[in-house]
Amino acid sequence: MRRKKIIVFFICFILTSFCHADAIYTWKDRDGNIHITDYPPPLGYESKVTEIPGGRQVVNEEPGGKLKEYEENNRKWDLEQKIKHIEIKAKKARSRAAKAENTARQAKDKASALLKKHGTWKKMRRYRRRAKRLNLLYDKAMKDAENAGKEALDAEKEADRLRQSGNIN
Repeated sequence: MRRKKIIVFFICFILTSFCHADAIYTWKDRDGNIHITDYPPPLGYESKVTEIPGGRQVVNEEPGGKLKEYEENNRKWDLEQKIKHIEIKAKKARSRAAKAENTARQAKDKASALLKKHGTWKKMRRYRRRAKRLNLLYDKAMKDAENAGKEALDAEKEADRLRQSGNIN
């Protein structure tokens, strides 16, 4: 009795599982496994199509159509993620450039203030090392700002190139 219930349950399950499908595709893979699905097989596999009464008509549906669509959507998603990553990289580089420029400006202002306060370089004997350090800090910060700016531009160009190659807006 229990065995009959299990068999009836599986028959009902199998019949209802295909109710949402418009057609049933049966195909064999390279290993000889038989697949029964409601979507076309991947490219390169022949399938037997069984249409379900009342469902839409399957007319010249390309094998692997849904797989192609899935792969295209996956490729677009990967491209969008790369672009987002590059845009974040560009944003960080612009931020680093702004900080470096700010540091350079502060160093230059401090050096100018020292020079104004103590007059000429001859009178600034005690403060020459400090002024030189500030000038070195200014030079380093300006180079860092320039490099970060170039990095940001390169990242933006890369993002634009990826957008154009992938037709993503």
